[in-house]
Amino acid sequence: SGRIVLTTADGSRSDSGSALLCTGDTQDGTSGSLTLSTGSAGEAAGGITMRVGTSEHGDGGELSLHAGDTFGDGLGGSVEVEAGAGGTGGAVALQAGAGTELSGGGVLLEAGEATDGMTGGSVTLTAG
Repeated sequence: SGRIVLTTADGSRSDSGSALLCTGDTQDGTSGSLTLSTGSAGEAAGGITMRVGTSEHGDGGELSLHAGDTFGDGLGGSVEVEAGAGGTGGAVALQAGAGTELSGGGVLLEAGEATDGMTGGSVTLTAG
């Protein structure tokens, strides 16, 4: 079926362009959702790759996933990472970057703090 390509021009001696895909704000209603998905398939389903560009001399770019905050007493947004189920279940890998000249990167797993004497979040690791 069809193909959509969204790209900005290369920058030969300057910065390349930026791309922005977002829904609008609202004062009193619910803002729109943004869904990025691939279709189902009789054979292998297509994947989704998010990749930040490599830098020759400066720092590598960051990849940030941030769920929505709330300023009232509602629940903050959740981040869920779940591998697919199957005859053999999919794996989830969390790996820090290797240090090619200095120290390797670290992995931090931290539960949320609480205020007003409430209990902070917990970290639970469970094997299958």
